Amino acid sequence: MSPPVLNQREPASDDLQAFAMIHGTVLAMSWLLATIVALYAYATAPMAMDGAALQETMAALRRAWPWYTVCYGLFLVADCAIALLGVLLMAWLAPHGGYRAWTMAVLFALAGMLGLVMDVTMLTAAQLFRSPSLLGDATTIAVVLGWLNATTAWFSAASFALSGGASLLAAPLAACAGAGRRWIAFTRILAFYQLLVSAIIVAATLTAAAALGWLAVIFGVVGTPILASLWLVSLMREIRHEA
Repeated sequence: MSPPVLNQREPASDDLQAFAMIHGTVLAMSWLLATIVALYAYATAPMAMDGAALQETMAALRRAWPWYTVCYGLFLVADCAIALLGVLLMAWLAPHGGYRAWTMAVLFALAGMLGLVMDVTMLTAAQLFRSPSLLGDATTIAVVLGWLNATTAWFSAASFALSGGASLLAAPLAACAGAGRRWIAFTRILAFYQLLVSAIIVAATLTAAAALGWLAVIFGVVGTPILASLWLVSLMREIRHEA
């Protein structure tokens, strides 16, 4: 097999470096902060009845609604940045376009848009948590919480799958553009990791197995923002290094 033909492109401009720095910092910080707040919110007021008394569940949700609001407000910022990630990578790796570059950009945009829909849904739900009595009786509250959990799970799985697919497309683009081998390898690792997380979330949702649920939390909620933040740092360094 012949080696891939390297694309001839100009070094990263100052504007692109600045955009990458701002974009990467905003995405990493908002995602990490949202994760911390989310873990606290779900720990203090899980979105499930689990046999608890109605009044206890309503009281916990009422106390936690500000945390859910802050959490998904931060996730909204992060998902906006994810939607624009393909634009950044395309401007850096394939400024002249191409079907693979456009597909990557569209997949990242769809991943971010799915996240935005989920964020808006949860921000709306958080306002209902201010007065859980609006949700009605215990049966209605249980149904609403179950629907929210299922919706966020499926949207998260789809978003991870789309982002993983986009990352897989970014790796060969980076190879053709002459990016560093370590960064390309890291990109592939992140891609397969996201696809794995998506599969775990789907399996956990379909089976309702507690072990898979915990794996989804560990690998998806906790692991992904940490790994993605490290990848974003490496991306900013790679762009700055070639300038």
